[in-house]
Amino acid sequence: MALLKKILSFILRYAAYAAAGFLLVSGFWLKKKFGTPSFEQVLYHLQFGSEGLADADADLIHSFVKFCLKLPLAAALLPMALEPLLGLRRRPLPWLALALGALVLLHHLSFYEHVRQSFGKDYFAAHYVDPRSVAVKAVRPRNLVLIYVESLETGYSDPKLFGHDLLKSLDARSLGGVSFGRFLQAPGTGWTMGGIVGTQCGVPLRPQSIFRSINDEGEKAPAFLPGAMALGDVLRAQGYRNIFLEGASLSFAGKKKFLESHGYDRLLGRDEWVALGEDPKAMGDWGLHDDDLFRRARQEIDAQEKAGGLFNLTLLTLDMHPPGYLCKTCARKGQSSFEGIVECSAEQVAGFVSYIRAKGYLKNTVVVVMGDHLSMINPVYAKLQSLPERHVFNLFIADPIPKKNREDIVHFDLLPSLLEFSGLDLAGHRMGLGVSAFAEGIRLPDAGERAEMNREIMAHSARYMGFWKAPH
Repeated sequence: MALLKKILSFILRYAAYAAAGFLLVSGFWLKKKFGTPSFEQVLYHLQFGSEGLADADADLIHSFVKFCLKLPLAAALLPMALEPLLGLRRRPLPWLALALGALVLLHHLSFYEHVRQSFGKDYFAAHYVDPRSVAVKAVRPRNLVLIYVESLETGYSDPKLFGHDLLKSLDARSLGGVSFGRFLQAPGTGWTMGGIVGTQCGVPLRPQSIFRSINDEGEKAPAFLPGAMALGDVLRAQGYRNIFLEGASLSFAGKKKFLESHGYDRLLGRDEWVALGEDPKAMGDWGLHDDDLFRRARQEIDAQEKAGGLFNLTLLTLDMHPPGYLCKTCARKGQSSFEGIVECSAEQVAGFVSYIRAKGYLKNTVVVVMGDHLSMINPVYAKLQSLPERHVFNLFIADPIPKKNREDIVHFDLLPSLLEFSGLDLAGHRMGLGVSAFAEGIRLPDAGERAEMNREIMAHSARYMGFWKAPH
């Protein structure tokens, strides 16, 4: 019996040391790989699943197994060997180490900031404008081409950081467009799905509850934010066809569920491209490279133009996803570094815009190019962090070039701005938490209101949580 107790004590203490090591190492591993993710971002991916991640980013999974699993299991043997030598077997050191590991991990997950923000004022109750309550009038409706470029920010155009302008091909003057000088990343928009939801629903992306079962949401849920109204919903009501093309899997992080829940009729991702004849061996880890995506996008816009009627063609690129993926077109140009991938990806976006212009489609089509969010950890992240302020890249292209009403925008402003840019007039020029960036003669948000938004927007809101329930 005494021997059994010793064995059980050994197992429990070893497990506690190993668990403490896992928590400690995982926190630093997250910081190294992703910077400082928000607690909402981490919780969202836990709730909505990471289907396809193991296949898409094998290096990331291998790194996690090596450093967060194998290393703690091996390192836990050291304190177990030292305990009898130092007379510490009866001390609560394993449990103290476990508590310390948990505290450190929660710090790296921004949990304490999440708790602080949760007790603020209900920002939504005072500021949210339900799109269902906004009268929409088609003044001069035009097709919309919306291109989300993975992690594209304006810092890549700084020659002081990179020797030359990596985004020269996307110059607003040469492509015939206008950009906003300060597109700031608001809370709840700092990852791909956060950026998409922020721009299309005019609200940040927040998981429903820290205590809710992961099986109740994401791909297994009947709908994604069914109580909210999004860009695709408004456009569909105006007679638009909504099409979404991306290189990666549609199932990852709930993209398919969101798009299907909000007006998109045709969705094509990795699995669909393979079914249409694309060679999976020619794809990158995540899926179809950007050069092949834009090749397919040219075919799609030609088909939509030929079919007639209004359409919204939305694209999401992937080659700039860390650590960067080199497509065959960029390789032929002699590119190999991450900077080269950024420059070449920008050229491919510009090439698609030039194709749209050359085909004469701009007579009835507008184009918007934007980063889905600011860059996360990548090979040149330190250079971007050295900037005093970082901005999401954006470019609005139309003929004639539109007139903007300010320089400062956030993701939420895109919902009303995209609609009015496409030739629809919104009563009051507001939707969600956004204010149109093109309407004239309206009251614009000031610096104090933006500061209040950043401070209070992630506080608990019954109104926001109601978005996860289907409207009656």
